[in-house]
Amino acid sequence: MSYPKLRSLGTTAKPLTGYKTNHNFDEIFARTRAAAGDVRLVYHRLYFTGATGGETYRIRATVDGAQGSGQTVNAEHVTLDITTAGTISGAANAARFTLACGAVVPGGTLSVLQLCSDLADGAISSGNDNVTTAFIRCSQDGTHTINSLLALPATEADGHTATVLSTAGVDQAATHYIGIMLGSTRVWLMATTTAPAHS
Repeated sequence: MSYPKLRSLGTTAKPLTGYKTNHNFDEIFARTRAAAGDVRLVYHRLYFTGATGGETYRIRATVDGAQGSGQTVNAEHVTLDITTAGTISGAANAARFTLACGAVVPGGTLSVLQLCSDLADGAISSGNDNVTTAFIRCSQDGTHTINSLLALPATEADGHTATVLSTAGVDQAATHYIGIMLGSTRVWLMATTTAPAHS
């Protein structure tokens, strides 16, 4: 049986190869002048009707040579660019992830975002001296700075149950510590197994 393939360029053994600097292998530039509604440059949807797993998109960057000094490699780089002529009346997000589910119990382990590491033994340094590898890294790259790490609803009435966000209770001794880096300084977020008063 022949299975359809919409496009196939290059192979793992023989990828498309270029030597030009500042080069994009695939480009699309478009502009919409629509006065209402939603417009998307690309819309892809994959239906999982059989027993298989997979992804709608699988993006992979492979570094198999010496990187130039000071260069940055990203498997994916997403930017929302608001020019001096642009204004926002609702919300603007560089990236948005949504977990949608009907009125069913699907089972399994669900999350809006999963961050994975797949590092061979000895690939990086380990222990408290490891200041260059983390699951999440924040950087201030512009002139103006962002002063809040997270924006959460203020109280349970704003949409969270008490099991997610609670303003009740009194100070409790920490039972667990979550390690983070502030610059090159190792610090710990304190957590407790003691539930708030009305959880």
